[in-house]
Amino acid sequence: CSQTVSDTKLVTVSPLATVDAGVDAISCGLAGFNITGASATNQIGLAWTTSGSGVFSDASLLNPMYMPSAADLLAGNVTLTLTATSPAPCTTHPSDSFVLTLQQEATADAGADATVCEGDTYTVFDATATNYSAINWTTNGTGVLVNGNSLNPTYTPSAADALAGSVTMMLTSYGVSPCGDVNDTKILTISAMPVVNAGPD
Repeated sequence: CSQTVSDTKLVTVSPLATVDAGVDAISCGLAGFNITGASATNQIGLAWTTSGSGVFSDASLLNPMYMPSAADLLAGNVTLTLTATSPAPCTTHPSDSFVLTLQQEATADAGADATVCEGDTYTVFDATATNYSAINWTTNGTGVLVNGNSLNPTYTPSAADALAGSVTMMLTSYGVSPCGDVNDTKILTISAMPVVNAGPD
């Protein structure tokens, strides 16, 4: 028999998924971080995971929000990983990661209210600040402020300050980007010098 026969079959090639988690980023404190740079193709599913203990708004979304935990903030950074599920029969499920750095928020505590005698100089001794790029003191008075970029400035009230009875001293702690600035105030009360009059001879 010289008849030739043939048959065909259709082979479907399923493309592998691809994934890009985006570039490293930085966020402030415990604020939620919106992931915006992720991309994926040919996937049938997505899953975000973290090296930390924070949570995602929806780990199956391409660009969810990540809410860091206190432990994440203490560690200073977390690695966020996006895994894409490839269609069957593919068994390779690619993943990609980026590092989210968590910057501590600045703090400022000007210390307790204080009192100084008219004519004397007051030195701040109880102010504290953390996680700042710089600090600065200002007042609503007209006296002389020295070392205003330190935690221990000195202030000499003016005659107008003494007449007013008090001045407000404000400590500003400038945050490290992307964190904002914070401030705190203290009231410095000026005690007037006593007036002595012995009367006529």
